Amino acid sequence: MKSLLALCAAVTLVACQKGEASENAPSSKVGPVSNVSTEYTKDIENLCDSIKRSGAEKEDAEARQLLIANWLAANLKTDDAHKFLVHIQPMEGNAKAQVLEDEAKRLGLAGCPLANEWKPK
Repeated sequence: MKSLLALCAAVTLVACQKGEASENAPSSKVGPVSNVSTEYTKDIENLCDSIKRSGAEKEDAEARQLLIANWLAANLKTDDAHKFLVHIQPMEGNAKAQVLEDEAKRLGLAGCPLANEWKPK
C-alpha cells in the first residue's frame, strides 16, 4: 500500500510541475461523455495500462513504482489528465480504484488494470 501511495505522490509531483489544468476538465463522475478530447481519453487509457506499457509488470515493487511514475510523466500529455491525478491522489484503496474505474468507463474504456492494482488484496 505504501508503494502505491509513493507512486501517486510521484505522479502528483509531476502533474503539479506540468501547470494548471483547463477549467473545463472532465469530472471523475460516471456520466455521458461530452466535450472530452481524444488526447484526454488516450491519457486515461495510458494511466490504466501504465503497469504493462511502462514494463513495470516484470519488476519488483520498488522498481515498479519508479518505472510507472517515470513512464506516466513522459506519456501523459493533457492538463486534464494531470488534474485528474491530483484529484485522486489523496484517495486510497477501493475509493481510488473506483474513481479511476468510473472515469475509464465514462470514456468508453473496457477496463482499467491499474484500478485493479489499487484494490486491497
